[in-house]
Amino acid sequence: MEANRDEAERALERAREYYRNGEMERAQRLIATSLRLYELPQALAFRDQLEQNQQPSILTRIYNQRPLWMSIHPTYKIPLLFLFIVVLTITIIKITTPDLPLSAPGSLPGDFSYHNESLHIYFPFMTSIILSMLFSFLFRMIRG
Repeated sequence: MEANRDEAERALERAREYYRNGEMERAQRLIATSLRLYELPQALAFRDQLEQNQQPSILTRIYNQRPLWMSIHPTYKIPLLFLFIVVLTITIIKITTPDLPLSAPGSLPGDFSYHNESLHIYFPFMTSIILSMLFSFLFRMIRG
């Protein structure tokens, strides 16, 4: 339809702007819109150009970025790994031996425990967060 030709040209120009700014996904969506409105030869050529010069999506670029822990200088990795092992060992000892002070469940600030005559509720919220961070750090150090 000739009535949509102006809108198709505007969508094509905006797609070219997005392409220049590196926003490939938005440019592709606008080209598709432009072609639905009116099949301009310039839009078809630009769509082919986009398909040939396909840049990775934002998720792929984020995934391929170097993680923060990899930017740690190599001389600091060994002491940090040692510190992690010490903290993990102390945590496991505190949790598994009830005779030590502060080793009872719910002893960390942020752990939730409620005791009644017939009801005992324990949710180790802070312990879960600490263990998650420690294990994540350990696995990333090993993988890296």
